[in-house]
Amino acid sequence: MDIFDKLSAPFDPSEVDWRVGSVSKKDPQNPKGMALAYIDARTVMDRLDTVCGPEGWQNRYVMEGSKTVCEIGIKCPSGEWVWKADGAGDSDIEAEKGAL
Repeated sequence: MDIFDKLSAPFDPSEVDWRVGSVSKKDPQNPKGMALAYIDARTVMDRLDTVCGPEGWQNRYVMEGSKTVCEIGIKCPSGEWVWKADGAGDSDIEAEKGAL
């Protein structure tokens, strides 16, 4: 199994947390909320350490205007680094943390 298959393997259900997202208030007696699954950043770092080794991955933060973009690099068995990036705007809760 290659490192990218191992990185994309499903997480154990015990590592997945849940929170309520948007709530519909069409029926005040029976509000409905969207369940959102997420994993903690520490869970991601543990997966990267296990699969790639602590020296086989790195991250960096780049500012795009006033927004922060996180880039993660994975060192392939060939020694080449593959980089991916993602970012987000401020969230309604903990805006600065949400952007990270």
